[in-house]
Amino acid sequence: MPLPVFQRPFMGPKMTVEDWDGNFVCVASPVRELAEKMHEPYILHLPFNDRTGRLKKGDYLLVDQTASAEASFVLIKSGWGVKLVRKVEQGFEDVESGEHRFDPDVQIIGNVSMLLMGSL
Repeated sequence: MPLPVFQRPFMGPKMTVEDWDGNFVCVASPVRELAEKMHEPYILHLPFNDRTGRLKKGDYLLVDQTASAEASFVLIKSGWGVKLVRKVEQGFEDVESGEHRFDPDVQIIGNVSMLLMGSL
């Protein structure tokens, strides 16, 4: 199953040249079976290191464009863009900058379902 690869967190069904460079990653079972159940899944090729060290620049993350109560890493709407954040006890922490968000009305628009490939 081919999934588009993005360099920044993304939301929506329409991809533009600014969002997507035309690259795909083909996934096979069991990842394919998981992706088939998702809403508009894609691969995020992480362009930065997670400030805690859990995720590394160059990792490939499988993203589902739905909210999930179980996910540790989620995508939120932030102004005109989308941010990758980690759920923490008192809200959310921006994975890239470390900034904390305590707003209870944050709009979760997606979640990271799994780390596909990462450096060892």
